Amino acid sequence: MNLSNRQKQYLRSLSRKKIRDKEKKFLLEGWRALKDALNSEFTIEYLVATKKAQELYPQILVRAQQLSIPLYTITEQEVELIANTEHSQGILALVHQKQWTLTDIEQSKAAMLIACDAISDPGNLGTMIRTCDWFGVDGMFLGKGSVSLYNEKVVRSTVGSLFHFPIVEEVNLPSVLSEYKNKGWKVLAATLDGDILEQQFVFPQKTILVFGNEAHGIQAPITKIADRTVTIQRYGRAESLNVSSACSVLLTLWRYSQRQRS
Repeated sequence: MNLSNRQKQYLRSLSRKKIRDKEKKFLLEGWRALKDALNSEFTIEYLVATKKAQELYPQILVRAQQLSIPLYTITEQEVELIANTEHSQGILALVHQKQWTLTDIEQSKAAMLIACDAISDPGNLGTMIRTCDWFGVDGMFLGKGSVSLYNEKVVRSTVGSLFHFPIVEEVNLPSVLSEYKNKGWKVLAATLDGDILEQQFVFPQKTILVFGNEAHGIQAPITKIADRTVTIQRYGRAESLNVSSACSVLLTLWRYSQRQRS
């Protein structure tokens, strides 16, 4: 099937947050991410691919056919007009947003949660999501003021990890963190002037790690709620660590702590 002009215009319009929020849909680009999406609970409305792309990845298209997902053929020039990347892989998918809730995170089985306080850079958030997926984090809270989960750069930066674990948006962090503390969770806030964590540090069995805005850090009401503020040992002269890099380091220490406990 060929894509209509109306459909092309609609797909292009999803680059705007206002349209994504209204339609509750987003545009997915790339084969690796599509493979993860096809094996997730997300609903894919249809696929758009060039003839060349269809020849390169027939096995993924077979999976889409098994799920009765329509496939539209499009030219490489048309894909470039719709896609947000400079060099598209020739495949796009129209995907329905999944609205996670706090009840989607199984607290009785969870050991590590990440809370983002107004993380504004989409590349940072996408990389953090991918990092959390790598380390087996149980869920993420996006506090008010954070970049949209379905921002095209966030989606692209996750490289498919978006589809692997619950991420709750528009969370009132002070309220939710207090609620979780009452249920036995410990809140650690990552700051520049917190206690330095070493390899021997033992993370609590149920931990929420909070990361703040790239420019302003964590808001005061949240640091007051935290059981402890923590930081990473600095050996050079850099003023600070990128928030996604800090997330990687602290989750490495957490997994090391898990091995030590067992």
